[in-house]
Amino acid sequence: MFNEKVEEIEKELREVALVMLEFKKGISISIDTISDFQVTLAECLYKAMSIYNDISKKEKDYIKIKKSLETGAFSEKMKNWKKQKFEIKELINTGKSLGDALAYMFYRDSIEELEKHYEHSDNGLFVSGIGGIGEIEFIKANPTINGYLVLYHSITNMLRIGDFSLCSLTGKVVGIGEIKSVYKSEESKFVSSIYMSSRVKLDIEAEDGEEIYGKSTKEKVKTQIEKQNTLLMSNFGNIIKDKRKMDTQDFLIMMACNNEKGIVYNENKDTMVMTITEEEYEASKDIDDLLGAKIDNMANNLMKNSLYNCIRMSQIGKVYKPYRKPIVWWNLDDDIIINVLFNKSMIFSVVNLASYYEHLIANGFYVEIREDEIVVGKRCGKHYINLKAFEMIEDLMVHELYMQEDIAEMANSIVENVQNKCDRETIVRISIKRNF
Repeated sequence: MFNEKVEEIEKELREVALVMLEFKKGISISIDTISDFQVTLAECLYKAMSIYNDISKKEKDYIKIKKSLETGAFSEKMKNWKKQKFEIKELINTGKSLGDALAYMFYRDSIEELEKHYEHSDNGLFVSGIGGIGEIEFIKANPTINGYLVLYHSITNMLRIGDFSLCSLTGKVVGIGEIKSVYKSEESKFVSSIYMSSRVKLDIEAEDGEEIYGKSTKEKVKTQIEKQNTLLMSNFGNIIKDKRKMDTQDFLIMMACNNEKGIVYNENKDTMVMTITEEEYEASKDIDDLLGAKIDNMANNLMKNSLYNCIRMSQIGKVYKPYRKPIVWWNLDDDIIINVLFNKSMIFSVVNLASYYEHLIANGFYVEIREDEIVVGKRCGKHYINLKAFEMIEDLMVHELYMQEDIAEMANSIVENVQNKCDRETIVRISIKRNF
């Protein structure tokens, strides 16, 4: 029974993924199709979460009678449930990756806002119970508010403040809202109230809501509204834009996927990409051994005659970070994207960042690679300009596969712009805006 339910959910998610790939190609994008996409995905994730909760309840009930059971039987049962919960979590993660791909259509120009969302804890696996049903019923009944699309947060990992965003179809986020729902059994219906922050004037009826939810819930809503206001009204400071075109090496992924050994090496760019298929993993179960066997013969090629050798490895896939473009939007064949989303293949990169640091040094930067940190900066008269956000900068090269020299040139260009205005020691934080 469990396997049948999992297969059905995976089948539904694959259909949702195909719709998302149609959006990517510019096919059938409208408020109706986006709304249908969200509702279908939300209902699918709700079913998965219900199964997860059922298994968790069985575990708790079983633990209560543990003393009356044989140790072996108890352990086997718990091990099986743990495996089932892991499978459900993976399906939910896949679904949320598709939700992130949708959210990226509207938030791709708002890296700073995504980082604000990321500062908060994630919104869990998925909403359940009355609250979850109420939210889904709300987005069904309200695909738009005042002509703006309602973008549902719970289907994403990206969006953690509020329950939905209001977006224009041109890709602008204009508001954030919180949904509170209650089921009135005597009337057999859900009643939802929304609490909103908005950059634009909205023509909607406002109600107090206290008669439904009580004072304690209103206090929680008040806190949430403050977070929403902080996000929408934040002044992210002076942003210096560098509009150079930067190339990526995602073609290496295609080459690795089509290579019999599942590995390619771009010697000129100090980058290696490897793929591990589901069949390879099932045969071994040891990911370190598999990676080691693929890397073994080529790893030495990555090392350069340089003081700045700095090897980084990353799994390229569906794990979310604010500065990552969802893999759905990568320039890859559909079948590769589907295989990554549904864990049929794993993709890894190994990059030596020596070229990046050497390019910076050639442009007048100083670089200190210490045991616990990397210090990069440039002298500006009596003062220093220091670069920060190394995790993001490295991720652009190791996960997103941008060319090292392009990232170094971007950093230098931004610092040179800052230099002209700098009259004190300054920290420069580099972000990046991407188009599709």
